[in-house]
Amino acid sequence: MSRGLLEYLVRRRTVALANVKMEADATIEGLIRDNGRVSGVRRKHGTTPEPVAADLVLDASGRGSHAARWLVEMGVAAPEETTIGVDFAYTSTKYRKPDHAGAVEPLLLIGGPRPQYTRAAGLFEIENRTWHVSLAGRFGDYPPTDEAGFLAFAKSLPLPRLYDLIKDAERIADITHHRFPTSIWRHYERLQGFPSGFLILGDAVCSFNPVYGQGMSSAALQVQALREALRARAADSHGLDGGLNGLSAEFFPQAAQAVSAPWTLAANFDFAYPETRGERPQGIAEGAAYFAALDSLQAEDIDVQRLVTEVFQLTRPLSALREEPLLSRILARLQQMQRSA
Repeated sequence: MSRGLLEYLVRRRTVALANVKMEADATIEGLIRDNGRVSGVRRKHGTTPEPVAADLVLDASGRGSHAARWLVEMGVAAPEETTIGVDFAYTSTKYRKPDHAGAVEPLLLIGGPRPQYTRAAGLFEIENRTWHVSLAGRFGDYPPTDEAGFLAFAKSLPLPRLYDLIKDAERIADITHHRFPTSIWRHYERLQGFPSGFLILGDAVCSFNPVYGQGMSSAALQVQALREALRARAADSHGLDGGLNGLSAEFFPQAAQAVSAPWTLAANFDFAYPETRGERPQGIAEGAAYFAALDSLQAEDIDVQRLVTEVFQLTRPLSALREEPLLSRILARLQQMQRSA
């Protein structure tokens, strides 16, 4: 499905909950602080700012979160950050699926071995017989936003399949462009003295390279961890009254655990390119080579591709990519690639 349809369905289910109220056109200008604790937010609706009291404030405002600044205003240090300069960009549009294309795969991904190829593309069949097509590039080799350039970029890919599908198809949407310069992980799990009554999750904690499609899955795992923490406290004999104190010390390490696997996966693939900026963790070169061999295998073996997809979508653990018999196959492919280099 399209992102718009997914968000519509999630929003509809959310506002249908009896104890949920959703407000639009409201800006959160800051936190309300009370003796080192967060007790609500300052909301501006229209032209009139007003306080909104809360037992627990969750910041899920994404990559542009102001939480670090708000913490500094409370006397808490801003979190350490790990960044990876991926310099990634993608250009997208939609086509009407032709009547004669009934047997076309619903999902098509095209790329080449890293680091030689910086270009890639995907075609996804979504609702209403529509193809969503995205072209991607790195390090200044960005896909164009004009139709002729878009098609020429598609034609330049290692395989002609996507270009052959769209060259005569009817485009039914504008061509849009998005750049993603850096992946950012804000290490709230390392902060001391974090105020009670306040938590941060989702892209506000970690913003991944979007090419791997892990952001919403990681956020869902963080929410799941929060739910379990709240349930455990509610089941305590004292209930949740006063039981929110110290929640951050319990939640942020679990959030970091949810982030760790997708971050490691993305880093190993991103650092396969020498142009990628950032401090390379110990063993990252070996890890990048290992994942390059895995990448080569999954292009040939649908079972390997399915496993990689499950791991990247966080339904299987990262350790599954280092289990036998796959491990021996990857090491053999790695040796083969090193001999031919």
